Amino acid sequence: MIGLTFRQLQVFVEVVDLGSFRACAERLAITQVSVSGHVRAMERMIGHSLFQRRQGATSQLTENGHRLYRYAVPMLEQAQNLMRELGSDAAGRSRRRLIVTGPGYVTFRLAEALAEFGQRYPQYQIEIDPNDSHPAAEAVMRGEADIGFHIGLEGSLPPACEIFGREEIAFYVGRDHPLARRRSVSVAELSACPLIPLPRKDRLRDVIDAAMARLGIAGNPVALQTANPRLARQTLFQGEAMACLFAQMAREDVEAGKLVALSLPEQLPLVEVGIVFSKRLAARPVAHALLALSREGWMVR
Repeated sequence: MIGLTFRQLQVFVEVVDLGSFRACAERLAITQVSVSGHVRAMERMIGHSLFQRRQGATSQLTENGHRLYRYAVPMLEQAQNLMRELGSDAAGRSRRRLIVTGPGYVTFRLAEALAEFGQRYPQYQIEIDPNDSHPAAEAVMRGEADIGFHIGLEGSLPPACEIFGREEIAFYVGRDHPLARRRSVSVAELSACPLIPLPRKDRLRDVIDAAMARLGIAGNPVALQTANPRLARQTLFQGEAMACLFAQMAREDVEAGKLVALSLPEQLPLVEVGIVFSKRLAARPVAHALLALSREGWMVR
């Protein structure tokens, strides 16, 4: 172990985290031949194979490879922390990129939490890639992102997700809408009311559609289809349509008397928000730190 360099350990950890020599080469901007050379040099020093090599298969660790990985990860993190404490410019140059994806509403609401995470862990470079079209958990599993925020109805999130927040949703109308003065609105009346839905490819649209289906609300005429919150609010204020919104999103307009939450025969299910980490992050302290920050950030009103 004495002859191993931090660069070799970095290459080794990246191969394990990303699942292939090619992906490691792309991440570190080096050739695949260089990656193979680093790994072979490590194997010669250790005297054991680190990977089970099979043509066309994902790189799988041997028992000795697993053992080295358990030591290599904390060693690299300690080295980065030391460089940061000593004020070394090398720490800035070796910042590891973390790609964060998820619905735009979630990443926007957690912007301060992500900024706080970046300040606490300057060795990581946060890149936010909002994605309203596909579940974030799938993007993480495919290796397209390191951290994914996932949203869905209560009880529907993937097992890999750590749930950190729950949110109420409700149907809202403008104060001049005929249903605004009703103490209770039936499913038939809700189904007949013009709706302002999100675009069909929007992940939140899937969540809202699932909530409506649970209550039997269907067949609504479409007043306006938009992902623009300002345009949706202006249409609601005109008193001719309804929209299903997060309670937090509508709170200010409700308090100002501009919007009214409709009273339903059955309460809409809660929406859960969770976070999923790539394999290379899941067991690290930074994952627990971001989970805690996300939980705190989501609770802020």
